[in-house]
Amino acid sequence: MVHPVRAEFLALIQASIGWAVLAARAVNVGPVAEIASQPMVPRRARGLAAAPVRLRATITIDIDASDGDDAERARDAIRGQFDVLKQAHPLAELAFQRRKPRTGRRPPTPALVVSPYVDD
Repeated sequence: MVHPVRAEFLALIQASIGWAVLAARAVNVGPVAEIASQPMVPRRARGLAAAPVRLRATITIDIDASDGDDAERARDAIRGQFDVLKQAHPLAELAFQRRKPRTGRRPPTPALVVSPYVDD
């Protein structure tokens, strides 16, 4: 069974990918790919050359599949969405990793420890 917060987070990530795909399609991916492939030119700040800003966006999606066919279908769906994203960001990478299943139960969340203040 999938934890409700985890399922909600997965739905949020999938929706985010969907919005990114729609946004890339809406702006006619061709010009965006040209702009994204051009090197970033550093701006001058008060007469000194400022360092270029480098960002890395990471999207992590945990997939719980009942069998290998289910996992392959999920993998193909993600690849299809990633292909559209790759048109806008040609240097993007997609990697899948197999994770070991958890053998035992996850330890419970520790309780909030608050000591009451006692005035002597």
